[in-house]
Amino acid sequence: MPMKKFSVLMFSILISFNLQSQKIRMIKTKDLIHISDSLGVNRTLDIISPQSICYIDPIVAKYLVSKIDLNNCTDKKEWFLYEFCKSQRSAIQQQIQNSYIENKIKLVEEYVPDNSGVFPFIRESEMYFLTVNPDQSREKLLINYYNAWLKKSEPFKSDFLKIDSVRNKLYHLKDSNVNSYWNNVHSYSCCNDNCYRILLALEKIGSKFAAKQRMDAQIESRSKYTTYKIEIRRTYPHVTEIAESVCLSREYNSIGKINYESEPELKKVLKFKISQWNWVNFIYNKNKGYIHFGSSDIYGWSVGCEIELVHKNTLLFYGNKDWDGNRYLK
Repeated sequence: MPMKKFSVLMFSILISFNLQSQKIRMIKTKDLIHISDSLGVNRTLDIISPQSICYIDPIVAKYLVSKIDLNNCTDKKEWFLYEFCKSQRSAIQQQIQNSYIENKIKLVEEYVPDNSGVFPFIRESEMYFLTVNPDQSREKLLINYYNAWLKKSEPFKSDFLKIDSVRNKLYHLKDSNVNSYWNNVHSYSCCNDNCYRILLALEKIGSKFAAKQRMDAQIESRSKYTTYKIEIRRTYPHVTEIAESVCLSREYNSIGKINYESEPELKKVLKFKISQWNWVNFIYNKNKGYIHFGSSDIYGWSVGCEIELVHKNTLLFYGNKDWDGNRYLK
């Protein structure tokens, strides 16, 4: 095994050992590059979620973004891309978002429904990602994205329009015909939902394409098969409000040098929460970082907030009082 890969592997083993024995692990942001190269970007995002490193180490964040395959985005990848694009207005940010939409339009043409007539749906994380810091070309791309899903829905539209008249007559049909009909209804519903989500994104960026008449038509179609409400909920800005300040017993040059066991005030603040979670990560870049509490159960719950070492002996915890996810110190 090459020495470089062996070193990265040993690093990951050390992390696991530290996690089990002390429940706390200290990770430099630059080490995330090695983890990504060795274990992949998915595993790296598992380590740093839910908080983004974009504000504490933009260089490493940019490297991780470059490792993401825009043709195969998961919810977690989309959230990370959203955080990255939210943290800066730059040519690279616009390029990533526009390339993402262009790839999605091509994928829509290739999609086929599954055995139940279901198409992939646009996730909430994607809706956030599509609307952050839009440039002049974003509206046109989103309209093209909308039209791609609209075109995809056309072969199933005639069956969908019969839904009110045939809903109580389907028992006269053979099973195969019933299944085929409902599959077409499901297919149209999926396409229609995705069109509606894109319209919400267009509305969010102030596009006139999302006019009331077009929005109402989409809503009326949705009312035939669901009462589930779709919306782009408000997003949370980069938090700069101090939720907690802890005086340390000695001076440190970096967050990574802080000895948790020898800091009674810090230990007191974190003790209760550590007892509730399976592991705690301190991910840092010199004097800035964040603390991330996580669970090892099947749900993988986690919370976290940004931290900063100031004056070498004071650790600040930043939290948004309107967001329960950052109120872990209470």
